[in-house]
Amino acid sequence: MKLKMTKSASITFGAVVYLMSTGYSLASAVEDKIYTGAGCHAFLGAQGGDFNHYSRSLRNVAKSSRWTLCPIAREKVTSSSKGVVAFVRVKRSAAASASFQCYLLNYTVTGALTSWGASPAYSGSGAVPLSMNMSSTNAYGHYAIQCRVPSGSDLFSYRVVEF
Repeated sequence: MKLKMTKSASITFGAVVYLMSTGYSLASAVEDKIYTGAGCHAFLGAQGGDFNHYSRSLRNVAKSSRWTLCPIAREKVTSSSKGVVAFVRVKRSAAASASFQCYLLNYTVTGALTSWGASPAYSGSGAVPLSMNMSSTNAYGHYAIQCRVPSGSDLFSYRVVEF
């Protein structure tokens, strides 16, 4: 049986074969994951009751801003000079007085904070993505996202891309 390939399929197949022969792994090039905001929790345990965990989001039901911590399952455990990018989808309540602010945190294997990337503060209303990045990471450490969630506001999801 003879396979017939189009020119674009032949070029794509050739590029994949070349990359694989040079030791480049397509599967390990980029790790891209999206998490639900409902998986985040209160940064201070005593404020756990100030958040409602819906299937679609995490909502701050307190009368003032609260900090939340969002876990990240790290895929690339070796150190990287290419870094990490994160996006947090949020909706700020029009009645809130404080802004949304998020940080992508990078810890060593023993839990020492070594670097972070900050999102711009968001004071508008409506749903928007906040972005932050870090240019390098530690081997075998972990990441987390910490956000200040204004009163009545939602954290819908967060996306983490490891390079």
